[in-house]
Amino acid sequence: MYLHVVMMAFNQEVSASFRSQIETCFKGIADECEGVARFDLVDNQSRTSTAYTHALVSVFSDEAALDSYRTGAAHDRLMTQLGPHINEIVVLDSSLDNRAQPTNKTDEI
Repeated sequence: MYLHVVMMAFNQEVSASFRSQIETCFKGIADECEGVARFDLVDNQSRTSTAYTHALVSVFSDEAALDSYRTGAAHDRLMTQLGPHINEIVVLDSSLDNRAQPTNKTDEI
């Protein structure tokens, strides 16, 4: 599995109608693009990150599925819709398959 998170700082407050438009677009992407396990708009509930108020949290079957989405028409449509409203973004991409496994410290005693 491959994680793709896009933190967004919008240039204006996200109204209920604009949020609804974003969520509708997101639902279409999950249906249209192969390899999408999750594609959600979430509120940033951190008290220390006031500029980045929302994030796209998505999970793809693998990095190739993410690459396919990024170069496809669905991504282009999303950027056309969101681009004018975004002041800044921060992107995180990471494989979920290579996470460090917790160790049992009692086995080392």
